[in-house]
Amino acid sequence: MSTLTICIVGATGKQGRNLASRLAGKPGISLLLADPDQNAIKKMYDELSGRVGTDGLEIVSCAREGSWRADVIMLDMASDEVAEWSKHIGEMANQKILVYFSNPDVLSAVEYGFHINPILAWQEMFPYSKRVRVYIGQLLSVAEGDDEDALLTVKDILQTAGFPVSPEYSEEIENE
Repeated sequence: MSTLTICIVGATGKQGRNLASRLAGKPGISLLLADPDQNAIKKMYDELSGRVGTDGLEIVSCAREGSWRADVIMLDMASDEVAEWSKHIGEMANQKILVYFSNPDVLSAVEYGFHINPILAWQEMFPYSKRVRVYIGQLLSVAEGDDEDALLTVKDILQTAGFPVSPEYSEEIENE
């Protein structure tokens, strides 16, 4: 089994922390944790490594380094920070799976389609990358994206982390 390397940018955020906590120590998963708050990320790393060991778990000095090394880049940040992050990593995201957590307070607030999402610009910025938007709820997780293989990879990650993924809500994005 090959190892899937995932960089979680904003790893101390609600979704990033939750996902890292569930994926740490899983076979075939290598986590690169990036966060601007170095004290918080060190504390999180110490907690996770104390529980599962250090294999497949690493703090990276910056999102750019983690993005370069990762197969999948996951962002847990406010939507207004996405554009700045995107400029920072630039070509490092080429041919990667880019994941943005879209978590309104209730599932009924989820609107489908990237046209309402701040990462619409990714289609132009990263034409050779695969984009997936994820909602993680208490009862189900929703994934939508523009590439079938990327969707399957992200669904597998979510299921490995123990999140239920509802196939009827997981759909391919229609390019408008």
